[in-house]
Amino acid sequence: MSPDCGHRYQWSASDKPDGRYRGTATATWSIAWTAPALGDAGEFTETRATA
Repeated sequence: MSPDCGHRYQWSASDKPDGRYRGTATATWSIAWTAPALGDAGEFTETRATA
């Protein structure tokens, strides 16, 4: 389960289009794994972005 995250703006967005701030988010995971019983290990990185 992913943690919730957010940002609270100090100023109102009432003067913005649709009354909302626009933004993007990017998350990057770096994973290192091992399987000692198989004598195997590895690493990978995954990046996801929203617009």
